Order: sequence, then structure tokens, then C-alpha cells
Amino acid sequence: GGFGGGGGGGGGRGGDRGAQGGIFRQGGGIDADAVLERLLPEPVSAVLLLRDTLRLTPGQVTRLQAISDSLKARNAPLREQIRAAIPQGGANADAAAIFQRIGPQIQAAAGNVQQAMQQVQQALTPEQWRRVPAALRNPFGAFGPGGGQFRGGGGGRPGGQRPRAGGQPTAAPQPSPPAAPAPTSQPPAPAPPPAPSTTP
Repeated sequence: GGFGGGGGGGGGRGGDRGAQGGIFRQGGGIDADAVLERLLPEPVSAVLLLRDTLRLTPGQVTRLQAISDSLKARNAPLREQIRAAIPQGGANADAAAIFQRIGPQIQAAAGNVQQAMQQVQQALTPEQWRRVPAALRNPFGAFGPGGGQFRGGGGGRPGGQRPRAGGQPTAAPQPSPPAAPAPTSQPPAPAPPPAPSTTP
């Protein structure tokens, strides 16, 4: 018996925040910290926490740490711009207008996150990459900066390689070229048959 079961309380804070409506504060307004946590994850740091599970070599740890530091450095000014654009407090904040304003920064930062995860994939073996949880391999899932109300900066998921389940990157699908327009000119009408001769 004993007291072995007391270690499970650490994960509650994020869940509480989700239960209160995600990115909106209880008293109204938008929670800037929740926006940054939800829309701009730092999956490289999370991959580093899995170093034992993934059996990372010291060289890989060094490489991932460099990728993580680079990502934080590139996204820090964008995070500050996003934080500054979200009014603190005030139930009358116009969420649609705010997301319109911070859309370009969210797009840019999300692109940095995805680029960093491509570098992580290159640093790992295919077997290690398969062990990385899907939520980290594709931190934005089916929605996020590329979709819905967050499409302030031109929309669309930042391009690049998207990993498949098998661990091999696949190039993002390219839009197919537009079909050639059908010719509008009609073929010339056939000439009328010659009139029968009336002369005997």
C-alpha cells in the first residue's frame, strides 16, 4: 500500500484553462497566454523531454537543443507582437478583429514551428521519428493557424514537407495547373450544296 499514488496532480492547470473556454477569460476578453500556448506550441522542447524514450544520442540532443533555441529566438519577437496586440482584460474585446490583426504573426511563427519540426525529423532516425507522438510531429493538427478564424495572414498551412505515418516526408501537394479553356470559336459551317442548274 503506502503513499505511492500522489504524483498525478501536475497536469491540471492546462485542463482547467481548457474547461474555461480555451482562449477566453472567465470574465471576458482573451487570454494572451492561452492563445500563445494553443496556437504557437514549442514541440521541439517536448521532443527533448522524450530523450530517454527515443534513445537520443548526445549528438542528437545537442542538435535538437540548437533547433529549439533557434525556434525560440525566431518566435520571441512574434510572440511579443501577438501579446501586445491582445488587450488585457475588457469583455468588449472584438476577437475577430484581434485575430485579423495577429494573423500574419501567427502564420509566420507557425511556419517557423513546422520548419523546426522538419529539422527535428532530419536529425532523428526514421524509427525515432515514428516514436514521436503525432501531436508533436504535427503540432497544429487539422486546425490551428492554417484554418478558420485564424486565417488572417493569407491563410493556408505553411508549405513544406509533411511527414507520413511511415516516417518518410512527403512533399506538400502542389495545386494542379488550371485546365486549358475549351475553344470558343465554332468550326466553320459547311458550305451549302450548289444549287441545281436550271438550264437544260
